[in-house]
Amino acid sequence: MEHISHNYEGFNVKIDSESTVIECLQKLELSKRYIRYLFNNKCVYINGLVANKSKMAVKGDIIEIKFLDEIRESNPCESSLDIVYEDSQILVINKSPNEVVHPTSSHQENTLLQKIEYYFQSKGINRKVRLINRLDKDTSGLLLIAKNPFIDQQISKQIESGQVEKKYIAICNGTIENDYGVIEEPILFLQDGTTKKYVDSSGQYAKTEYWVIKRMENMTLIEIKLHTGRSHQIRVHFSHIGHFIIGDTLYGLK
Repeated sequence: MEHISHNYEGFNVKIDSESTVIECLQKLELSKRYIRYLFNNKCVYINGLVANKSKMAVKGDIIEIKFLDEIRESNPCESSLDIVYEDSQILVINKSPNEVVHPTSSHQENTLLQKIEYYFQSKGINRKVRLINRLDKDTSGLLLIAKNPFIDQQISKQIESGQVEKKYIAICNGTIENDYGVIEEPILFLQDGTTKKYVDSSGQYAKTEYWVIKRMENMTLIEIKLHTGRSHQIRVHFSHIGHFIIGDTLYGLK
């Protein structure tokens, strides 16, 4: 394969050596499940004609993957987005603090997901909103959204393999004495009717790395790098070592 071109409706692959269509897709490191989905839904074309997995492709052929239109998950909500970057594949937005991302039983309207769905709808992007990373309600920062399932899968693989770094800035309570530290403590979610997580030996492995930027009166400004992406990981870990995140009423002072 010598060239791949993308947009949110699909992608094209120009072939540089003879192989079957399925072999070409396997070279893209698509999952077996997703490749099966593409063929079952007749999403794979070669030179404009629907192709089966055993079809031979020769040098110069164009394999085209067309994404099916998708049903949106919730009701779009008209609102502006703080867009940091956008191209045909991804959307990056700046999330404000105290902004709910997903609809919940207590917050069903005006969520960030619904705002993005409205934006997709206004741009004619008939895709589900695929959030590649997540941020808690109280956390501000960049959210990366994939405009199609192929890009979602590719970037998610990069994250899993450590090619993408997640860094945060936070102010925690108290003075952290060491300039650098690593917190490796498993995090457990108990089905107790609350959203609270706990450090527990039976939980999932979690690793947080941090650097002190500045020490202030009874507060410390830190840079944080996540090596795992457990829910509430930063909040749980720093509360566990006695330095809860300022403003965190769940794991800090109420």
